Amino acid sequence: MKCSQCGRELVKDAKFCAGCGTPVPQQPEPQQPEEPAVVNRFCPGCGTKLSSPNAQFCGACGRKLETTSSASGGRDLLGTLWDKLDEITGNEKQKELKLKDLFSEVFRKHPKEEAEEIFISGTAKTTPAEGHLLENWKKPWLYSRVFLVFAVSYLLLYFCAAQFENANALPGMIIMGSFMVPFSLLFMMFELNAPKNISFYSILQVFLIGGCASLLVTLVFFSVWEVDELDVGGAIAVGIIEEVGKFAIVAWCIYYKKNTKYILNGILIGAAVGAGFAAFESAGYAYVYGSSGFDVMVDVILKRAILAPGGHVAWAAMEGAALMLAKGDEPLRPEHFKKRAFWQIALFPIALHAFWDMPFAGAVGTLLPYVLTVLGWVILLALIQSGLGQVNRVEKGGPLLKNRS
Repeated sequence: MKCSQCGRELVKDAKFCAGCGTPVPQQPEPQQPEEPAVVNRFCPGCGTKLSSPNAQFCGACGRKLETTSSASGGRDLLGTLWDKLDEITGNEKQKELKLKDLFSEVFRKHPKEEAEEIFISGTAKTTPAEGHLLENWKKPWLYSRVFLVFAVSYLLLYFCAAQFENANALPGMIIMGSFMVPFSLLFMMFELNAPKNISFYSILQVFLIGGCASLLVTLVFFSVWEVDELDVGGAIAVGIIEEVGKFAIVAWCIYYKKNTKYILNGILIGAAVGAGFAAFESAGYAYVYGSSGFDVMVDVILKRAILAPGGHVAWAAMEGAALMLAKGDEPLRPEHFKKRAFWQIALFPIALHAFWDMPFAGAVGTLLPYVLTVLGWVILLALIQSGLGQVNRVEKGGPLLKNRS
């Protein structure tokens, strides 16, 4: 380069001309392209560092992964909740369970012998050894046939009462309609109990006696803590009273069933108590409101049946899971109720129940139970998946509980 004033040769990187002192215009430094930041990704299931930011499957555990864009964009609320539950339960997602898996076998043909094998599972002769827990486990389907039996029975009795005005059919119609969904959900949990260490006879006892006992305990609590109005405070009070009442009976049943130690065991026992509570409560509502007319009674039965999946069965199943996460293979003791793992799960059913009874008006009040049903099943499916992962871990010789806090 030469000076623009005197034409003298300029020294490299000079800021002024050595001959006349004229400032030398500085050339801007060429911009270097920025290298993209390296984003390290880890499998949310097993924690293994992924070989590529765009990996779709984990090379260690085979879990399907989110795309890079969704991972960098942040997780949604449900995804965050799911991961938090995995952290609490120590789940490694070794056994994936999706919502569609609960229905994938429903419309397939199954032989009668397969149904009979499910009914006789859980006895001393049919409980598999710990090294073979998942060998013969299958996705649930028989619960749908149980539902059909109740539904057909209900429709037959409904026809007797509606067409022939036969009052003798009303008690049976109330029972079939009120038990239809809760008992079917209970049977789904029975099929999901992969360890197969609890018999159907034992669960039937918990369903009948535990369901009635939880109603009794709840009524005792209500006699001490009276709820005059179902406002916000009243809804919270009802949520606490009824869930603590069910908690007490679920804990009592788990305490006396010495062979229970898996998360799936707790879910099954809790669902049995919750199903009994829901069935008998719905029957009572149908009977009481039936005094206003046959159509009102039918409306109560159907509405409670539609909302039953998101209510007492799911809430009590969470309670059973919370107790199992606290006690593991130890006998249930009072100190287990102080554990962090217990409270992190136990608060969910209380909160869901309280919001369920909140006096919201309009569209919010109408849609709220359905939203809470979805949220409840997100939590419950995460717990079931954690239970399957636990069974898989134990089957391979791993620890029963990874988090014992």
